Amino acid sequence: MRAWDDRVIEVAYLFNPAFGATLIAEAVEDYNDKANRALPFAAVFLILPIVLHENTRRALPKSTITALLPWVQDHRENLVGFADRVQQLEKMTRESVLFGLQTQVLQVSADGSITVGDLRKSVTAKRTPLFTDEATECVERSGFLGRWFATSGPAVNIFSAWGIAP
Repeated sequence: MRAWDDRVIEVAYLFNPAFGATLIAEAVEDYNDKANRALPFAAVFLILPIVLHENTRRALPKSTITALLPWVQDHRENLVGFADRVQQLEKMTRESVLFGLQTQVLQVSADGSITVGDLRKSVTAKRTPLFTDEATECVERSGFLGRWFATSGPAVNIFSAWGIAP
């Protein structure tokens, strides 16, 4: 990882590990609540490439009633370049997870899956007064993604639907 001071300021703002940890924690919490189990670690690497990509984020369904595989089949344009996005955001995801672990917003369970940490606080307008509408949308869609993944079966099914392998 590059030292914070060595980063281009725009990149540092856009790919802030605290914001990434917030998005991941939102997805993890909603996944945990809906599935009654921890999120498989590998699935964490799908959250940011989906949520931070505006076209994909806005194309996500409004409800988890829409199954993942049929949605992906009907929205194949979102698969174009997805594997590259996952690779490009891999370092940011790792840094965000590390930040979340250090701040106890996230924790790793005994089997290596991810749960929310003891210091996790819900994202509310009062706690995030400087969030833009887009940042708030990213948080909301992250929560949706966690719930959607919880209804989509094993992680291998989720990866397969998105056309990548863990």
